[in-house]
Amino acid sequence: MKNIQALADDREKEVKKNIGGRIESLQNAVKFCEGGGFDEGGDEPIRSSLRSYFKERNLYLERYGLDFSDENSKIQEILRNANLIMLYPKFENNSN
Repeated sequence: MKNIQALADDREKEVKKNIGGRIESLQNAVKFCEGGGFDEGGDEPIRSSLRSYFKERNLYLERYGLDFSDENSKIQEILRNANLIMLYPKFENNSN
């Protein structure tokens, strides 16, 4: 039987994997918009990805109190590299 710390570690790995999927979804949305998606639907794919990320991240923050500063930094970097950071002021300053 696994001890409590091992279960907590497993849960954190699973949460980080899920959040990583949200970040990958954001990367895909940015690529779509850069490839002409802005012409078709504005930045809704990016906004949708960010909403999903925040919804899931906030749930995990509330339940498990995990630190997502690394993930927030990745999102900030994605938006900055695509010259989109100014459209999403929440990420101009990295916060958990």
